Amino acid sequence: MPRIYRFLLFLSVVLLHGVTHAWEVPEHWAELGTVGEWRHRDDQIYRSQGNAPFVNRSQDRVDLRKVYAETWTYLGSLDEISLADFLALDEAGQQQRIDAARRHRTYVLRFRDRMDEFVNQVRSNLDPTWGLDVADVTAVGECLKHLRAAVAMDPANAHAWHLYAMFAGIAGDTDRALDALAGAEAALDQVPAGELTGMRAAVALNRAWTLRNQGAMTRALAALDEAAAHGASGREAVLLRGLLAAQTGDIQTAVEQASRLRDTEIKVFPSRLQDPGLWGPARTNMGAWRTVDSDYLQTWIMAQVWLAEGEVDMARKALHRYAEKNFYPFAWRFWNDAGRIYEVTGRPELAREAWTNARVWAPYAPFFPVKSYGTDVSRLTGRPGVHAVHMAYDRFYRGGHRLVRGALLAHGVSRAKDEMKRLELAGRAMDELATCRDAGTYPAQASLLLGAVYNHMGDVQSAVLEVERALDIIETEGDTPGHAALLEELAQVRANRSATGVEAFYSQSGTARSRWDPVIDPEAERAALQAAYEAEAVDANRRALARYLVRHDEAETGRDLVGEHAAEHAEDMAILLEAERNLGETAQAQALVAGLRAGDDPFADAEVWTLAGFICLDAGLAAEARVALERALELDPGNHALRTQMRLLG
Repeated sequence: MPRIYRFLLFLSVVLLHGVTHAWEVPEHWAELGTVGEWRHRDDQIYRSQGNAPFVNRSQDRVDLRKVYAETWTYLGSLDEISLADFLALDEAGQQQRIDAARRHRTYVLRFRDRMDEFVNQVRSNLDPTWGLDVADVTAVGECLKHLRAAVAMDPANAHAWHLYAMFAGIAGDTDRALDALAGAEAALDQVPAGELTGMRAAVALNRAWTLRNQGAMTRALAALDEAAAHGASGREAVLLRGLLAAQTGDIQTAVEQASRLRDTEIKVFPSRLQDPGLWGPARTNMGAWRTVDSDYLQTWIMAQVWLAEGEVDMARKALHRYAEKNFYPFAWRFWNDAGRIYEVTGRPELAREAWTNARVWAPYAPFFPVKSYGTDVSRLTGRPGVHAVHMAYDRFYRGGHRLVRGALLAHGVSRAKDEMKRLELAGRAMDELATCRDAGTYPAQASLLLGAVYNHMGDVQSAVLEVERALDIIETEGDTPGHAALLEELAQVRANRSATGVEAFYSQSGTARSRWDPVIDPEAERAALQAAYEAEAVDANRRALARYLVRHDEAETGRDLVGEHAAEHAEDMAILLEAERNLGETAQAQALVAGLRAGDDPFADAEVWTLAGFICLDAGLAAEARVALERALELDPGNHALRTQMRLLG
């Protein structure tokens, strides 16, 4: 009797007679493997920003949008069918559909085998460039296409649905991922209760992450509770609950979860192998790297806590600079969040590095086409920076560069002379920008750009509504880079709904004099600070320049500006400590703590001691950190954030 018949017969016996005995996963499910196994396989790929040129070398010939559009193509030999209709078929009808789906599952299995082969070749130093060509970097798109066909013909295959959801998720299509997860859950509902509980928990966890990506925090918490009901209680569940609690204002729960994640093992890149030409097994096999404890999960949650409470300075201290080449579990999600936190806390260079790293560490990244749109659209969006990819973090296919594309289309609407062309561009722009706004990808900027499109098309009322939405978002999020120049004129548009008022705001949209430019771009700001210091070398100008340099990836130059002044002035010492922290050095902080223990406190300044404490925490010096943070709290006894941080020390 074919295995599928035995499987269905077993289900009927259990349902009708309550018989219980060992349940076996159908072979055509098991052959695909679990999503957990696929993730583990992806973890074997060594990636870093330094290796990105190898990964991207063939992608300039790939039409990204065409690749993704084709993933919706149905390749099945039989008509699509619902789960209910599939279950209503007789045994022969079900087996026919399972067999027809096999060739699509086979493509996915061949991709898995090829990827394993690539990994082995790299570890053997046979192919340091991954052997990629155009066909390889579209392989994930092909997998999406074949999995779509497989689940359409055989909707009872929970493993295929879950894998389909995984690929849709890493392609940035959260709606499609949620639909696939719903398909997996429906298929699992046909499995006896108590079986595949690990998979049920994994599906619910994936749904929680996906809903968080969409900004649906309440629904994400409900999905996480469902995962917990199926037994999810490990590190991933604790991390996700902490992040969701922080982002929904449940600070007590967030801190409790963070306290459970004090030390997490990470793999540390072998520093002796910095030379990119040294590819051998020691470099590419992360399993052989040194393992150390890290606080990154705890500080990830706490940085979100501080942002939720408006403690931007504490968020800056909490999330220090992490090594790009080390392997952090949940690296894709971590670097994406880190980029946003770095940006909000005034460290744009670190933000750009983090977002680039997020793209590199996305699951199965070597098999995605990734195009960087080089056009600078910062004047349209109010986001500082040269490259648009850093502004609209690359979520690949559907999500990738969506805000950038929307901005370019809005610009095209403002310049198009032909009415039909304007209508076409406007429709495309609205689709791109509405998705960004609703998914929480820079929603304020997306709303502003939508308003610009509506205004160019003569719909003043809709333009005003988008302006109001943008102002509400900005007021809720706080004054982040690029927002300051908007607030006053946005408020005027809200107060004056006339066509004249809207036109006055949007009249320069898409030009070099756009009304929502950042107040000053980073290069101009550096030049202005440098000029001020050269014109008048007073302490205030020197410190302003030094602080800017430290926070914009020039820590050594900023430290040199502070120099000997740090021994005499607390403000200079704080800049010095921030510089050394960015450089990964601890000597100054340890010296300060040693002096404090001996009764010497030259700086009765909470900022200095807070920084010293966080530097010690970074280095795993918990006792020294406690000494410094206790002194900071003595100097600033009303500081709620410091008290919370002390709780984490236990």
